[in-house]
Amino acid sequence: SLRLARTLALQFQLVGSRTQEGTDDDLSAQAGDLTFDDGRTAAFDGEAYNGWAAYLGLRQSTRHWDVNLWYTGLSPTFRAANGFVTQNNTHQAMLFSRYTFYLDKGFLLRLSPDVLAGYFWNFEGHRKDEFLWVGVQAQMKAQTHLGVRALLFSNERFAGRDFRGLRRLNVWVNSNFSAQVRLGGFVSVGKAIARNLEEPSTGHSVNAEVWGTVKPTSRLSIQPSLTFARLTDEATGDEVFSGFILRNRLGYQFTRHLFLRVVTQYNDFSRSLEVDPLLTYKVNPFTAIYVGSTHDFRDFRGPTDGQFPGYYPTQRQFFFKLQYLVRV
Repeated sequence: SLRLARTLALQFQLVGSRTQEGTDDDLSAQAGDLTFDDGRTAAFDGEAYNGWAAYLGLRQSTRHWDVNLWYTGLSPTFRAANGFVTQNNTHQAMLFSRYTFYLDKGFLLRLSPDVLAGYFWNFEGHRKDEFLWVGVQAQMKAQTHLGVRALLFSNERFAGRDFRGLRRLNVWVNSNFSAQVRLGGFVSVGKAIARNLEEPSTGHSVNAEVWGTVKPTSRLSIQPSLTFARLTDEATGDEVFSGFILRNRLGYQFTRHLFLRVVTQYNDFSRSLEVDPLLTYKVNPFTAIYVGSTHDFRDFRGPTDGQFPGYYPTQRQFFFKLQYLVRV
């Protein structure tokens, strides 16, 4: 990072990777004839190659105006086996700008319109996506935030097809208006790509989420959330998928050292239920004992044509962990 002026900074990073493949005939057969980077094979046939990744960003930040311009590149041969890299063979150029009005009058404290533009392309020079978002965020009293963001257009190339004119509207709100109750919600509607179909197509999507934190007492915390997603085919009106995930995190502080956490989640897409309790005894931030388990259940009504209704356990694990700091 290099500070060029009081409000202007330049950030850059360059990373290299070296990959030496092993050899495995069975895995190579699964890869088939897939190739990358002008003829390199996806098979495990002992190839060796180098790759690189780069980041270059320019940021100006003042009290009212923020501007970020950045580039990210990952070569087709870049690998990060122990890192969170989901895609290579990409160039990404993006621009974000936001202006903040400080009102401090009445319930509304700040108003911040913003714009986000991007262009993605691969190393063969083919466009992968280009898009433009505009939005506005409002900060109000009682730690309440409201935001609206619209995707004016997205022209994405996916699975060899060009999907143009994708548009979306996002609205979210979050409020910490009380020490006992905190609430939030998110809704997104618009046109999206049905990526899970054999022949991808565009569809009408609806995504929604509500969440909250309830603290009836100083020791008890309940954090429920509900996420819903639905996609219908634009041409036929057929439902591509629809379902929800219901999750709750319950925590109870018995003493300053002893804490219980139970996470429960129901997945309507897979008709599965998870219950994960964890008991923690923490002596200090560096010394603690953890005892927990995971319990997975599944409804076999569908796979068995209704012969086995109800939920049956499919997996159970128990674990113990001791963490202790040794001072040298």
